Order: sequence, then C-alpha cells, then structure tokens
Amino acid sequence: MTKDRKLKGSICKTIPCEVYSDRIVVNFIYETNQIRSVENFIKFLDRYEGKFISFMEIEKSILDHFLDPRFTRFVLKTIKRFYNLNKPLPSNFELGTSNEFKTFEDIRQKFYDWLNHRYHGFMLRHLRGEILREFTKVHNISLDLLNMAISYIDAQGFILQKAKEFTVEDFIGLLNYYLITGVVSKCSSLSIKLGGELGKVAKKLIYQAKKLGVLDFAALSKNKDGVRLDFELRVFEYAGTKIALNSNKLAYLIATLLSTKEADWVVDCRIHYGKDLLFLLRKRSPWLPTVRTPKEIEAWVSSPFDSALEENIFRELKRLLAEYVVERESDVIFLENGGVMIPDFTIFCGKKKIFVEVIGYWREKYLEKKREKLRNIPKDIKLILLLTERNWPLLETNLPKIKVTSKGSIEEKWSKILREIVDSVCS
Repeated sequence: MTKDRKLKGSICKTIPCEVYSDRIVVNFIYETNQIRSVENFIKFLDRYEGKFISFMEIEKSILDHFLDPRFTRFVLKTIKRFYNLNKPLPSNFELGTSNEFKTFEDIRQKFYDWLNHRYHGFMLRHLRGEILREFTKVHNISLDLLNMAISYIDAQGFILQKAKEFTVEDFIGLLNYYLITGVVSKCSSLSIKLGGELGKVAKKLIYQAKKLGVLDFAALSKNKDGVRLDFELRVFEYAGTKIALNSNKLAYLIATLLSTKEADWVVDCRIHYGKDLLFLLRKRSPWLPTVRTPKEIEAWVSSPFDSALEENIFRELKRLLAEYVVERESDVIFLENGGVMIPDFTIFCGKKKIFVEVIGYWREKYLEKKREKLRNIPKDIKLILLLTERNWPLLETNLPKIKVTSKGSIEEKWSKILREIVDSVCS
C-alpha cells in the first residue's frame, strides 16, 4: 500500500498513524518489538522519582524512546495514570475554607473529572466563568485558586511521584487504549459486528454498552451472519474541531472486544477528512494491540447494580419467589423498532421466562425513553414493571405493574399480585 501524503497532514497530524488510500493504520505499541524501548523509558522515569523533572526533559525522552513526537500527548496521559506530577501550592495563598486539595494537580484533576461528568469534558469559552463559579461553590474554594490551578503550565517542571505499581504491559496497554480513544474521537460513525448467534460475547458487549450509557445511541440488528451494533456518534464542535462524544466509552467497548477469544468480530470506524476514511480492527488480524483500560489499571470495582433501589428489589424478588430462579440482566430483548432492551431481572421457571424492569426515575426524558421501548416490546414477551409510588401515575401502559416503596421493598398486597402473575405464566 502507498501512503497518502496529502491526508497525513490532517487526522494523522496529531495521532501517530498513517493513511494508505482510504485506510487509517494506527502505530500501536507492540510488546513483540517495542517492549525494550518502553522498559527503558520507564527506567528513565524511575530515576526521577521524588525529584524535580522539567517538561522539556520528559518530552525529549518521549522522542528518544518512541521516535515520533505525535506520541507525546498520549504518553503524557499514560504517565499521569501511574505518577503524580505535583507542584506544591504557595504557602501564603488563600485556600478559602477547603482543605481537600494539597497541590495544583489535585485541584486540576478534580476539576477535569467534574467537567467530564457534568459537561462531557468540554468548556465553551462564553460559559467558562459560569462553569468555574459552579465548581467553586461545589468544592468551596476561591475562584482565584481555581483559575491559577487550571491555568498553571507544566513548562517549567514538576516533582514526579509514583502513584501505583505497574508492569510494562500495563503501560503499553493503557497507551494503546488512549490511541484508540484518539481515533474514535474523530469518527462520524462506528459499528461493531459479531459473528455467529447472540451468545455470551454479544450479551456482554450489549450489557457493557448499557452500563456505559451508549446503548441508547445504538441500533442493533441480527441476521444469519451474526449481530451488528451501529452507534450514532453525537459530534461536538469545539474550537473549530469536531469531536465525537462518548469516544472514551466506545474505546472501552473496543477494549472489551480485544480481550475476547470466543467470537469473531470486526470494528468499523468511519472518518471524514476531505474524503471518507476507514479505521478497521478485526479479530483475525495478526497485529492486534494489547489494551488496558483505565478502569483495569485502577483495579476498578463497581456494584453490579445500577442503584440501591435495584439491589433491594433483587433481594425482594429472591425472597418472594424462592422456588424460581431470579437473575440480573441475563437476557436481551430485541424490540420491534430494531432497538434492544436489557431487562433488569429475569425469572426462570422451566423453559419459560418472565422479565422484570424497574422504573425508578421520574425525569421526563428518562420516562420517554422507557415508553418508547415498552411500545416496541414483542407481543410474545412476558414483562412485569416495578414502579415507585412517585412515578406510578407518570407511566401509562397495558403491561402489568407492581408498586414498590422508595427503598425497594414490596408490600404484602403487591407481593400477592406479583405471585399471581408469575404463577399464572409458569403453571
């Protein structure tokens, strides 16, 4: 293949990749031939642990070991997962009434985590002051201190402190994850194809998409060749650059696939830069990179339940229906409009299934999404809805409804109704 020199100046200007005709090939780091370079770079960092190091020294070392300046921002993001890059706060600076922050990096990291959660990680210029003031009220610090922290430039240097132990494979895997995130952020559309029937791998992927909050932007279809998830990427324009929202979450889904051995899969990412380009990953490729997600690095442990309400309801169902098998999110319902739904619980009685969906929130946007899904439930599906008293009058449906308390318990009256519904289906 021949490199497209003209297009290299666009998408591959800031991401280490090459364009061959209409294909984008990312320069991933592979353990087979680049592990020694990464080992030497980590040794370089370790020599400065607890010591002052200038930004220019780190930047030069990245170029020496990775031989490409486009790796710089991705390597720096990776470093920040394993090391603290600290500057002490001025001792005479007014901290307001907060004492949770000890360094500029503490404030800056907290702010960007909050910004990512509250505003998808982007701060429009005309809203900057309003957003900063909102953060200062939440964390009770002065606006001057916040401005100083987020405007502080690391050009001079910082003190390097290792935050956690890690392996060379961890470093390479996380760096590759950030490279995938960088490419996906440029995508206008993304699809994931899984070969074969709807098995454990497809269910796991759909479940992950739901947990990550991107399932509502996906269309799911299936045929004799397998299952396909097409994601509608919402594009956000910032400072003249189009960025796909949820790119971190979709990169996490791709990382899930890269660790999958049971099924055949293909990731198809379409990018438009002057002409249509394609970023493709497939299981059969001999050049799949090692990938580690930030959650794996942090040894992230999460409750399997979306809320305390859901967890309490699960216990209630197990207690009230002790003779039946009750499982959480164990199945997928294909909706008549081409969408997909993962019910909160499934009640098994022999070969029969009864699905249970908890409607725990009352915001109109949330309820409208639920109404749309419920309107498209296939007629042969048995589904019971559990609603709290607050949202009981807000959801009109012909499906059977059971009232639960705000804590998730089911009163005796409704317990009997639930038993009658389940017994009638299972008898």
